[in-house]
Amino acid sequence: MTGHADPAFASLDQIVQQFHADYPHGGAVAVSEGGCIVYQRGFEGMPENAPMRIASIEKAFTAAIVQQLVDEGILHWSDFAFDLDQPTEWLASEGRWRTAGILPYTPYGGLGDGRLRDVTIRHLFDHQGGWYRNESGDPMFEGNRRRGSRRSQPARRAPLGPAQIGVP
Repeated sequence: MTGHADPAFASLDQIVQQFHADYPHGGAVAVSEGGCIVYQRGFEGMPENAPMRIASIEKAFTAAIVQQLVDEGILHWSDFAFDLDQPTEWLASEGRWRTAGILPYTPYGGLGDGRLRDVTIRHLFDHQGGWYRNESGDPMFEGNRRRGSRRSQPARRAPLGPAQIGVP
């Protein structure tokens, strides 16, 4: 394994080594606490600090956090996603007022697609926001498409949200 061996994480090292023995592929494991990485190891030739895509794992984290906010009454699934000066309206079925969206970023309003005003948090989590990746493309792979390559390239560090939202 690569990375610094810390006796405080000996049991985690054993778990990682057993996992690697059962599933012998390159990989890396990192654990953070309080915003700092406290454990970082790589195996099968993978450096412990290798940058890599995390695929769709962030969706599960985001969904769990949003569900907690819904459970606490801070958010509602029917809240608008984008703040585009929607009028305040009474939702009788929920017994509450709904105001403008939770993402008050300026780029969204300038995209020229009025349907953004109606997109709710539930739409985003149910993949019903109105974007069809097969037609609009996936910005993570746009560089490949422009070069004519079908191979995956390392992820860009640029924000992807507004770029994807602006494509029909």
